[in-house]
Amino acid sequence: MVEVTLKAKITHPIPKARLVEAFLGAGGFFPYNLLPAVTNADIQEAIFIEGRQRRTVRHTVKAQDQQPFLYNHSTVDRDELGGISKEISHEVKITALPLEGGSVCKYAGRYFTVGPGDIPEEEMMRSMRGKASVMFDAIEAYLEVPSDAVLFE
Repeated sequence: MVEVTLKAKITHPIPKARLVEAFLGAGGFFPYNLLPAVTNADIQEAIFIEGRQRRTVRHTVKAQDQQPFLYNHSTVDRDELGGISKEISHEVKITALPLEGGSVCKYAGRYFTVGPGDIPEEEMMRSMRGKASVMFDAIEAYLEVPSDAVLFE
């Protein structure tokens, strides 16, 4: 059994609304093309893999104006008896800083495996760092765009 958790946090002067717009348009981070107008979504898929193993994938987006933007993606693999054999989750939370005018972006990734054939911890960390780097690359790309430019149409 292996459990690895990676957390990252960045504070920046970008207002929450503009940062959420940048994330929704960032390719490679969100598995679906989500529109900036999306305020709530909860998508759940059940996928059957070789034999009797099952995979459940869930995507949750919460983007109300007065609350933090929240994106959560989790995957759970179950064996033929229904026991969890692997669980992966990624969560992004963007909170406005009303006094400073910017926002705080937090990323948390969790990888959990049970039983033989565990993936080495270094490989799991590399995968989670890859997801986090896509998120932070979107922030850096946004910082290079003039504030009056339209990012996505």
